Amino acid sequence: MADIHQLPSHSPWIAEQLPPLSAAWAGQPGNQDEDVILLRQRWLNEQLTQQDTELKHVRDISVRVGTFNVNGQDPKESLRPWLCPPDTTTATSDLIVLGFQELDLSTEALLISTTTLREDIWCEALMRDLAELGEEYVKLTSKQLVGVLIVVLIRRPILPLLAPSGVASSSAGVGILGTMGNKGGVALRLQLLDTTLVFMNAHLAASAHAVPPPDPNQTQPVFIGRGPIPMDAVVDRRNADYISLTDFNYRIDLLDDEIRAFIEDPTDKDYTTLLKFDQLKVQQHFGKAFGGMIEGPIRFKPCAVLNQKAHTKKDITGTPSGFAWIFCWLSLNHVCRRRPAWTDRILYQTARGKDKTVRLVEDSYQSYPAISLSDHKPVSADFIVQVEEMDRGLAETRMKQLIKNLGRLPLEEDVPRIRLSDDFIDFVGVRYLKPLIQELKIQNIGFITAYWRIIPLENGGPLHPDWVTIHPTSGVLLPGDSVAITITTSITNGIAAELNAGNKKLEDIVILRTIRGKDTFLPINGTWTYSPTALVRLPGPVRTSTVLKSAQLPPEKASSSPRELMRLINWLMKNSIEFDDLFEKPGDTNIVDQIVEALDTGAEFPFDEKTPDHGVALAFASALLLFLEEMPEPVIPYGLYAQCALTSSREQAYELNGNFQILDTLPGLNANMWISITAFLHYFCQQDRRAKNTDATRKIARIFAEVLWFDSMTMPLANRLSPLTRVGFLMFFITPH
Repeated sequence: MADIHQLPSHSPWIAEQLPPLSAAWAGQPGNQDEDVILLRQRWLNEQLTQQDTELKHVRDISVRVGTFNVNGQDPKESLRPWLCPPDTTTATSDLIVLGFQELDLSTEALLISTTTLREDIWCEALMRDLAELGEEYVKLTSKQLVGVLIVVLIRRPILPLLAPSGVASSSAGVGILGTMGNKGGVALRLQLLDTTLVFMNAHLAASAHAVPPPDPNQTQPVFIGRGPIPMDAVVDRRNADYISLTDFNYRIDLLDDEIRAFIEDPTDKDYTTLLKFDQLKVQQHFGKAFGGMIEGPIRFKPCAVLNQKAHTKKDITGTPSGFAWIFCWLSLNHVCRRRPAWTDRILYQTARGKDKTVRLVEDSYQSYPAISLSDHKPVSADFIVQVEEMDRGLAETRMKQLIKNLGRLPLEEDVPRIRLSDDFIDFVGVRYLKPLIQELKIQNIGFITAYWRIIPLENGGPLHPDWVTIHPTSGVLLPGDSVAITITTSITNGIAAELNAGNKKLEDIVILRTIRGKDTFLPINGTWTYSPTALVRLPGPVRTSTVLKSAQLPPEKASSSPRELMRLINWLMKNSIEFDDLFEKPGDTNIVDQIVEALDTGAEFPFDEKTPDHGVALAFASALLLFLEEMPEPVIPYGLYAQCALTSSREQAYELNGNFQILDTLPGLNANMWISITAFLHYFCQQDRRAKNTDATRKIARIFAEVLWFDSMTMPLANRLSPLTRVGFLMFFITPH
C-alpha cells in the first residue's frame, strides 16, 4: 500500500485544518494574497470530494463501542449483553471498542502504574464472554492510564484492512496536580485502508455545581472546569472519524429528589424534561464543549444512579496511609452526595468534509441496568463506518487537472468581473418558524478566475443579518462558471418578539467582495407577517394590522385574552375532548399550518366541526402548544417564579387563606390566559375516563409546564423554577377536586 503522505498536501483526506480567511470588512481589504491561496485550497478539496465515488472504493464495517465505570470492581458477572446481543451465536461487530474508568482505585496506582494486572483480568473476562462465538475475535491493542483503559477487539477477517503502522496511542493525565492519572484520557488511532478512526476514552473531573452560563467573549470550545486533554500525538480529530467513549461526569442541574422523581415518573419515559437540565447538552448548545460532536437519542435512565450505601471503606483497595486515607475519605463522602446523571456517554464526529461516514445504528444507544457490579451502568452504541481505499494514481491525475483549470495566481493588474442575478433580495411574508428561501446567482463574466467572499459591515461584525442564513459565504469561480447562493430566513423566538413589537425592521445590507475587484452592496429586505404573540392589543386579525405601535389598542380597550388563544381553546372544548392522546402526539404540520393561517387572517377554520377528526384535533392541540411557545415571555412572568415555588398547597394556590396573591399579582392579560388555559385543562382531565387516572393528568401537567413557564438558557440556575415545582403548581389547578 502506498504511503498516504505521497498525495499533495491539499488532499482532503489528509489535509490539515485550513485556517479562516483574513479579517476584512467594509473599507478593509484584509490579506488578499493569503485569502486567494486559502480559497484555492478549499476549492480543490471540494472538487476532489465531489469525485469520491470515482476515486474511492468503499466498504462498511460494524463497530460496537462501549463505556463502563467499573468503580474498582472485578468482572464477577457476565458482560455478554454489553458485548453483543445475548441470542447471537455469530460475531455481529467487526470491531469492539471498550472503555473502562476507575479500573484501579488503589492509592498506589495514583502515584505509579507499572502493572497490567487489572487490564489482564478484564480482558480475560471479555474473551471468556465472547468465547462461544469461536475464534472470531482477537485483541488488537489497548492503552491504559491508571484506571482509564481502552481495549480494541477485532474480527480476524478484518485484520488485513489494517494499514502498516496503523495503530497509535496517546494518553494524558489531568488529575491531582494536573498530571496524575486519577483523571485523564487515553486515545487510539486505527488506520483501516485510507480511513482513520480515533477512539478516546476519558474520565473527566466531576463538579457538584452547575456549569456557568456562556461567556459572550469566549469563542473557542473548552471543557468547563475539566481542562483540555491533548491528543495531538494521535491525530487531528477533524481529519478522522472520531468517537469518544467517556465518563464525562456532567450532571443534571436539578435537586437529587427532583431527578429521582422524574426518573420514576411513568409519564416521562423519553426523559425530555431531565435532558433540558443536562450539563453536557447545555454546554454543547452554547458551543462551550465538544462542539460539532453528535450523540444519539438518550432513551435510558441515568447510568450513574448513586445512593448513600454505594460505597464503604472496603471499596478502597491497597493500604493507603497518612494523607492518602484523608483523600480517600473525602472522595467517598463526595461520591455519596452525587446525584443521578448521564455521566457515561458516547459521542461521535465524522471527518471534516465527509458526510455520514459514521452512522449510528438506530435504537442501539442503550445502557444495561441488569449488570450490577458497579454504581454505574455500562453503555453501548453500534456504528456503521465507511472504510475507504483510494485510487491514488487517478486522484493525482485529477488533482493536476484541477490545478491547471485554476490557472496561475492573480496578479495586481488582474481585475475579475462578476455579475449578480439580482440587485436586491426581497422576502414577502416572512413568518416565524416558516423559512423562506431565495437564490442569488453569481456568474464570472471575465477571463480570469474570480475569488469572492462575503464580508461584515464592520470589524468583528456578522457576515449577514441575524434573521437570515447564507450559504456559501465564499468561493472560487472559473471563467464562465456560476454559483447559486442560498439565502434563507431564520426567525427565532427573540427576533419574532422584536418584530411583533415594532422594534425591529427587516432591512439590511450584505457586502459581497471580489478579491482584487470591487465590493457589491446587496440590500436584503423582508415584509414581516405577524405571528400570534403579544397580539391581544391589536385591533383585528393579525394580517390586517400595520407594523406601527400606534395601530395597537390602548390597554383599557385591549382584549381580555388573545383572540387566537380563545379560538383554539373554544375549538378544542367543542371538538376534541373525546381524544385521549391529545397533546401527547404531534399533529400533522400541514394541518397546523392551515390552523395558523386561519388565526393570522381571521378566517374560519377550514374543517367540519360536525364530525371531529382525530388528526385535526391533534393539529389543534399542537397549535395551542406552539402559540404558548411563541410567547415572548412565559404566561407566569419570571418575577413570580419564587412565589410559585413557595406554594405548597391547593389552598395557597387558590388564595383561600389569603397567604398568597399569585393570581392578583399577575398582569391582567396573563391572569386571563392562565384562567382560560387551566379551566380547559381541568375540564379535559375531569372526564370520566381520565378523572381517576392521576398519571394521565400529571402527563398533561408536565407537557404544559414546559410552555407556561420557560427559562432563558442564560438565566442563573438559582432563579429558575424546577420542572417538578412547575408540574406540582399546575396540578393544583387542573386536578379534579
